[in-house]
Amino acid sequence: MITKENPKPKEKVDGRKIFGSLLIKTSHQKSQEIINKMAESESSRSDGIEVVAIVTPNHMHAKPAIAFLKKDIHVICDKPMTS
Repeated sequence: MITKENPKPKEKVDGRKIFGSLLIKTSHQKSQEIINKMAESESSRSDGIEVVAIVTPNHMHAKPAIAFLKKDIHVICDKPMTS
């Protein structure tokens, strides 16, 4: 699943040019609901995911990471190199 959230909502973003057919256009609240459901579902499966990569903009890392960590799923956060 790939979701694209525009961190600058006033700017128009054409996600089709970025992600093509993999784009699921959602609001931040809807994305969080999807993430919570995914964490719940995967944690209850015997063959569920073991690790998830969070590659959202920095200010949007916390909620998805916490959702997966609460379900004992390892988290890798994409962070920028320091300058």
